[in-house]
Amino acid sequence: MKKININTLYSLALTEGEGLGTAYEYFVKLKLLNRFVKDKKIKNVLIYGLPEKYGFSMDFILFGQINNFNITIVDDRKERTKSFEKIINNLIKKDLLLKRPRIIKLKRLNNFKSNKRFDLLVCSEVMQRLSNKEKVNYIKLIQKISKYAALFVPNKDNKMHSSLSKLDGLSLDKLKEYLNKANILDIGYIDMPPFPPGLKRNKRKEQINSLFFLLLIAWTRLEILLPKIIKKRIAHICYIIIEYENEKD
Repeated sequence: MKKININTLYSLALTEGEGLGTAYEYFVKLKLLNRFVKDKKIKNVLIYGLPEKYGFSMDFILFGQINNFNITIVDDRKERTKSFEKIINNLIKKDLLLKRPRIIKLKRLNNFKSNKRFDLLVCSEVMQRLSNKEKVNYIKLIQKISKYAALFVPNKDNKMHSSLSKLDGLSLDKLKEYLNKANILDIGYIDMPPFPPGLKRNKRKEQINSLFFLLLIAWTRLEILLPKIIKKRIAHICYIIIEYENEKD
């Protein structure tokens, strides 16, 4: 992936209080998004909700900076948003982030209103924390305010999520059910590192052995080739990339 490597993402994950597992997740997600956006006209991007627990979607922020996207973030949790703003300020002070994203604080995630349609909407580790009614309304709003959307959720079929990461999840089939009016461009499983979900951060150096990172990169290529039945059981994330036709008000 041009201009982004796993070591950079590891350093980014450390600023969020995370570690290698988050760096690996960021790398495979951005490889996927990089392939998707290269032939699309993307300018305005919405991060619709910050992750429930692991990280702050700084991979999307970095990706937006590299591609010169205008980034807007919305979230409904006061403490989560406050922590996110501290990380942003720290990155700007270190000249690691050149442009401050727009941050909108909501009382409820589905209260978001926009007078424009975003070219791309992304979210990671968000939908699983919503009630069924909230999920339905969340998807309805996504359909109204975005042309393309890339949704990433914890894979419920990986049984280690509930026991190790302590996150709820959605199966790929269930995720698909919520998107009955969307044109599905891509769907599947990603994030299958050689360690379990919810791996606690160890005290690590700012850099990891380069040979180890090369092995991880090789592993990211291998995970794509795994049979679907294996991906379903071991993937940390299931995802769907969708396109909506223009909606009339």
